[in-house]
Amino acid sequence: MIASIVSVGNEVVIGQIADTNAAWLSQELAGLGIEVVEHAAVGDDMSRIVCAVKSATNRVDLIIVTGGLGPTPDDLTRQAMADAAKQDLVLDQEALEHISLIFSSRHLEMPERNRVQAMIPKGAVLIPNNRGTAAGFRIQIGKCEIAALPGVPHEMKGMFEDELAPYLRTVSGDSVVMIRSIRTFGVPESLVGQKLEHLMGLSDNPLVGTLAQDGVITVKLTVRAPDRKTAVELLDIRECEIRSLLGDAVFGTDVPGLEYVVAELLERRNWTAALAESCTGGMVASRLTSVPGISRCFVESVVTYSNESKSRRLDVPPDLIEKHGAVSSPVAEAMAVGVRDRAGSDVSIALTGIAGPTGGTTDKPVGLVYIATVTPDGVEVSEHRFRGERNIIRDRAAKTALNLLRLRLMKE
Repeated sequence: MIASIVSVGNEVVIGQIADTNAAWLSQELAGLGIEVVEHAAVGDDMSRIVCAVKSATNRVDLIIVTGGLGPTPDDLTRQAMADAAKQDLVLDQEALEHISLIFSSRHLEMPERNRVQAMIPKGAVLIPNNRGTAAGFRIQIGKCEIAALPGVPHEMKGMFEDELAPYLRTVSGDSVVMIRSIRTFGVPESLVGQKLEHLMGLSDNPLVGTLAQDGVITVKLTVRAPDRKTAVELLDIRECEIRSLLGDAVFGTDVPGLEYVVAELLERRNWTAALAESCTGGMVASRLTSVPGISRCFVESVVTYSNESKSRRLDVPPDLIEKHGAVSSPVAEAMAVGVRDRAGSDVSIALTGIAGPTGGTTDKPVGLVYIATVTPDGVEVSEHRFRGERNIIRDRAAKTALNLLRLRLMKE
């Protein structure tokens, strides 16, 4: 079974919001053995929505339409689906009662306009929405199944998981498509591609591809197999090959970010960490504190932006700053040791640099960052020269700091 995803809404077309629904649906459908072959984004225009859907019915077995099921006049999906199927809209009593109950539970009178959200094309099958007022539905056009879901992500995901996915499992066949993401940092995409070139044949199974995003290179493995057990076995074999070729550049599989790996390594050793940040302004701490349970191994973070703050909060000698400058290897080391001693932690990270766009000199250009890591094995300081705009430099510095600590924790 092959599928198309159609996202409806002017806000998606003009880039006002990112189309995360399509990405999520593609991954979920792959897990059901359904291959998504195209994405389309259509504005709030009746004729364009009808055209996009009718055109796709000639190419795919399944279309999932998201968005345009709200109560306002520019929510056109339900009428467009009815027009495409050459059916009238009819009131679904179950959907209407559900909407009325939502308003009455809030001690509110249901606006007349919300009745339209209980309208579905004649002959369609209702997809209940237990998280909102917009009813979804399934309808057949020719040999193609079309499912309409709301654009609100948590409503769409809930309806897919509760109602649509169980149905699709019964009609999609026995094959399984699985995706695995091997995450790397510290190596360019070109080098990853060069090392994996012999594994990237278009007809291979698993299919191997790369994706670069914000400094992280992800190696995507996509496998099709008759069952989940076979799919996992094929993925395991290919992942083992890739890890042997890329070595320590691989920081995890299907993990959100470096911070999760660092947190796991700290907890495994029963170690605590503290941070001292200057140019990154707390970005490393923000990443670490996004990890659930990080309080077990994260003590504190100090943002010492000024020279005076570095001396007052971290005991960095003023004459050291005067001699070498705030952006220097000795100062980064003193910051890392200072925050480790003050916090009483086992390990620490410190960053000091010039994020720009101003403040650089010939000797110390914009993008120069010193990163110090302290572990029970001692202090290590490294110099880095990042390129790009201010936020890119800060982001790369934060990730590099976490990666450096990861590598040291792995060795220890």
